Amino acid sequence: MKKHILLVEDNERLRSNLLFVLNKEGFDAVGAINGTQALQVIANEIPDLIISDIMMPDMDGYDLVKHLRESPDTVDLPVIFLTAKATTEELRSGMRHGVNDYLTKPVNINDLIATIHVRLEYAQKQKKKWIANLHLLQTHLTSILPHELRTPLSGILGASSLLRTNIEQLTRDDLLEMYGCIETSARRLERIAENFLLYVQLQVLLEEQRSIPKEIQEKKPQYQVVSVKEHLEEIIHHCAQRYNRLTDVHCFLHDGSVQCSVGHFTKVIFEVMDNALQFSPKDTPIEIISDQDDEKYTITITDFGRGMTAEQIKAIQNFPSVFKQFDRKKFEQQGVGMGLVLVYNILQLYRGELSITSQYGHSTTAHLTFRT
Repeated sequence: MKKHILLVEDNERLRSNLLFVLNKEGFDAVGAINGTQALQVIANEIPDLIISDIMMPDMDGYDLVKHLRESPDTVDLPVIFLTAKATTEELRSGMRHGVNDYLTKPVNINDLIATIHVRLEYAQKQKKKWIANLHLLQTHLTSILPHELRTPLSGILGASSLLRTNIEQLTRDDLLEMYGCIETSARRLERIAENFLLYVQLQVLLEEQRSIPKEIQEKKPQYQVVSVKEHLEEIIHHCAQRYNRLTDVHCFLHDGSVQCSVGHFTKVIFEVMDNALQFSPKDTPIEIISDQDDEKYTITITDFGRGMTAEQIKAIQNFPSVFKQFDRKKFEQQGVGMGLVLVYNILQLYRGELSITSQYGHSTTAHLTFRT
């Protein structure tokens, strides 16, 4: 089936010539004179790719792309800009709007055709990847999520039923116990929901980042956490307090700054600390060490719990889009296995790294690297 291409160009002669070439090359190409007309064409049939001039009357290329990225039907539609001059600022502006590629005028036909094929092929690969990831997610949810949702819901419904039918006979201690059960179960549900929302948000951010050239990424303003030591101490204390293990935690921290939002940084440390606390016995040490050089800030978190096998660590290296819990049948545990997936994706977003080393039955160390 021919790929459908929409060419948006106000210069009638250039539009006519390019449409002739595109159709001759085997594409189903149609034209529009500006962004407004392009949106009318798209409303009838969404193309596989758009080639657009930037400076046009009525609605220019930037406004066109803005409209496309605001619609779920066209948010991933490949867009190639044609421009008379490709300055750094123009490139940056286009990338911020969601443009996938640039070609300068006068257009070299061979470059145009090659770029079209590259963008169509990339879009097809992304579609296949999303379908595969969706299948993996569906499989995982089918086996894990019903249990994870049912358990806290049962706690809430059970406690509520007792309160409704036995309210007159319950003592104050009974009421406090019922309240505690409801609150604990509700917070567990809240964390599951928040993690899935964060996962989806990260996939969108990562997909946007992949469309931006590396030279533009390097110049993008970065979120920054300053006084990292203070943030670490606060997060670690909060986590350890939840498990009543403040005396088990031993910190050797250096101050510094990292490229990351405070919220994402907090999530990374919380998830890794929570794993360390959850999967190691009480009264065993947990060591947190941090250091900084000119380009990176490293944090290592070591617990002396059950550890991981080489096969499990190898599986983790392939987990960016897969949620997995290890030894679920052997060890009862809460959660849907999202913690390390979220950590990996957050670090990837800020060009950091996660690696894990472990001695099965003895210890596990998570190595977190942030850019400074």
